Amino acid sequence: MDILFVVPYPELEPVVQEVYRDYPEKDRVTVEFKVMTVDMVRQYKMEREYDVLVGRNFTFEELKRQYPTKPVINIPITGYDIVQALYEAKNMYHCRKAGIVGRFFHMYQYEHMEEITGVKTSYHPVAQGHDLEYCVAEAVSQGCDCIIGGYSAYLYLKNSRTDLPVVTIKVSRETIFNVLEEAVHIAEEVKKEKEKSELFRIITQISNAGIFYVNDKGQIEIANREARKLFPNVQTLFGGGGGLSKANCSVYAGGSGTLF
Repeated sequence: MDILFVVPYPELEPVVQEVYRDYPEKDRVTVEFKVMTVDMVRQYKMEREYDVLVGRNFTFEELKRQYPTKPVINIPITGYDIVQALYEAKNMYHCRKAGIVGRFFHMYQYEHMEEITGVKTSYHPVAQGHDLEYCVAEAVSQGCDCIIGGYSAYLYLKNSRTDLPVVTIKVSRETIFNVLEEAVHIAEEVKKEKEKSELFRIITQISNAGIFYVNDKGQIEIANREARKLFPNVQTLFGGGGGLSKANCSVYAGGSGTLF
């Protein structure tokens, strides 16, 4: 099982690698970590086939757009992550009002975060990466003396020759672990579906042998035409059925079941 994990900002890479090293079931899956911005994702050409993709914010949306048939997992940004960023802006830059730029925030959280941190906030949702310039200008016009956002917002401000402070919203170790856990689970489901597709392929290619597919619960999921000739009363999946004789059937052992 192969997973592509797009790391949202460079400082997170050693944390992600450490979480993966300590992951109890890491031997079951291969994870490739790449630090990429949304522009880098647009130009990225996969060197091998991945079962699951992981990204955050703009990279998550771009991965979904480029690979619509693959499962893509979002790295969530929680209220706790934003509170930590507000504290960082307050302690490092004496921020009085922060403009939160991105697509990961809910209006109803404003008051609580302002009360907790003592920093006023305004939210400026970004529809596309090129809207960053407009959203930052809007935040400044509303009196914001610091910007909080993802890595794309950080790079934009660092390259725009402005002295406006910017803080990248960090991802917690717990979030990384939960995302990795979800990615492994989905990769396992993808593997099972691939195995089932392979079984269907075998069934369509073998026309002179009676074949039953019995899942790991002992239920007959598939019986081809020759199998039904041998056992006309058999029922698949939730039905009943007679006994099977391996003497008249092919045998194939799959990852999640067996063909007889």
